[in-house]
Amino acid sequence: MLETTKNFIRDLDIDSGNVRVAIITYSTNVRVEFDLDTFTDRDAITRAVDNIKYVYGDTNTADAIKMMRTRAFSTRNGDRPDVPNVCVIITDGVSNINAYETIPEANLARQQGVEIYAIGIGVSQSRELDGIAGNPRNRFDFENFEDVEIQMETIYQHLCNGNCFVRVN
Repeated sequence: MLETTKNFIRDLDIDSGNVRVAIITYSTNVRVEFDLDTFTDRDAITRAVDNIKYVYGDTNTADAIKMMRTRAFSTRNGDRPDVPNVCVIITDGVSNINAYETIPEANLARQQGVEIYAIGIGVSQSRELDGIAGNPRNRFDFENFEDVEIQMETIYQHLCNGNCFVRVN
């Protein structure tokens, strides 16, 4: 998951200031790893991702979406009101904590203007991913993390209409 996250970040247009990144991790509990205004360059974000510790537990996607909605996309933590908010949720499981709240939280986030992309890794049940994404073109389903890498260009084409990425070699 962390390698996929770093590879995803690799092509974001961060250093110019056009893109800001926050990362929230979740299992049983939700943790803000860093906010949108914590780092301003790709290398610092990559180092921060390297320091994220894996936490065992259940899957509490609802609270992660709520944290994204109420904290990550707040001006006090670096959100810019004049810039579209995009959230990419990468999950390898179906919610088993507050599962009934997952889709309603995603709906609330969309009502607040957040464009959500849901990437499922080895998820056998698609109903939750569909509900999180809210739009079939925002939902990606892969067997494993290697498949995500193979399809990264396709994902980039959907996000920010391709305008928030630069090709870094």
